[in-house]
Amino acid sequence: MVLECKDVSFGYRKNKKVLEDINFQIKEGEILSLLGPNGTGKSTLLNCINGTLHYSGQIEIHGQDIRNLSLKKKAKLVGYVPQQMKSDFNLKVIDFVMMGRIPYSRFGFKEEDRRIAFSTLKKVGLEGFELRSLNELSGGEKQKVYISRALTQEPEILILDEPTSALDLRNQLDVMELLSELSAEEKLSMIISIHDLSLASMFSDKVMMLKDCHLVATGTVDKTITEEHIREVYGVNSSVVKDTYKYIHLHRDEK
Repeated sequence: MVLECKDVSFGYRKNKKVLEDINFQIKEGEILSLLGPNGTGKSTLLNCINGTLHYSGQIEIHGQDIRNLSLKKKAKLVGYVPQQMKSDFNLKVIDFVMMGRIPYSRFGFKEEDRRIAFSTLKKVGLEGFELRSLNELSGGEKQKVYISRALTQEPEILILDEPTSALDLRNQLDVMELLSELSAEEKLSMIISIHDLSLASMFSDKVMMLKDCHLVATGTVDKTITEEHIREVYGVNSSVVKDTYKYIHLHRDEK
């Protein structure tokens, strides 16, 4: 097991839980999608895993409590792509991506660091973009640069907070297809917070559904993204069409 969460709970204020008793596991090369309404704790859970919040319970990587790991060691194990990343600075793409090598550098970057950075840009389809400014890129291109920066950390786990939220349909599919390919080729485990149930159905090995700080359901797509669970979590009725590409049609009760 690459990562395991045991009875993880968190609250920003006393007696106000954002997460309560969350339990799940993720294996090597699996993609786990987090689903649920806004404010249900998806981003909070990701921030617990990346070590920026003080939670109760245990989060273990390869059986080791992440609270016992140094910041540098955690950065080598977990790559994080936040929901919103400041990009109003005039950095060249290669300089931004090289930041992912900071956990490995002691006295400045080496040629090996540059080789890895250029290699990850090629993997995400941005070869030739190295000297462009971030401000010149489209939304989809920026998202791939952010993913590339996380990949240069050479992590075992990649966590992404709504990586498709600001993208059009074509770019949403491009990013999710890229993540699926990286997971398979690199045996990279991923935890992705996402709103689109259809995208989660298409690209996930496992799904978790959260509501009101609790875990409602977890498991394979077919067992978790069901009409009953959608009604419980989102309060809407739906028709789930199971095909090569799954499609969820939401509808309101007729009065």
